[in-house]
Amino acid sequence: MNNVKNFGAVGDGCADDTAAVQAAIDAGGMVCFPPGTYRCGTLYLKSNGGLHLEADAVLLASPDKEDYNADDFCVQNAVFSKDMVSGAHFIVAVGQENITIEGPGRIDGNRAVFYEPPEDWRNIWRNPIEWRPAQMIFLCECVNVRVAV
Repeated sequence: MNNVKNFGAVGDGCADDTAAVQAAIDAGGMVCFPPGTYRCGTLYLKSNGGLHLEADAVLLASPDKEDYNADDFCVQNAVFSKDMVSGAHFIVAVGQENITIEGPGRIDGNRAVFYEPPEDWRNIWRNPIEWRPAQMIFLCECVNVRVAV
């Protein structure tokens, strides 16, 4: 299992850990997140691997638009501008197989940076701040995906 800290991830919630985490993913196999908060932009999962978040590990979505994939990164990706959403995603896999996302840790889409609190909570999804990603986890044409605690 590839520990993200061995690839240079800081895990303090402030540093951009995207490159370090992606390097751990690209090395193949499962990627381990020890306790800490790892702020990342788009991460591209690979076949025969995945993410293992230990207790007290948080994978936190970056608030910065430039940390995410382009809207046209794959032909299957759609942009729903009418819904005030881009084609960006936090965790992506396209055409991959045997992917696992597991562990007692947490994946946090960082909603507070993409929405202002509404006066009426029934309209929570209608108050985007300026820009926001689409589906936070985008798994397209993948086979044998496992999500577990």
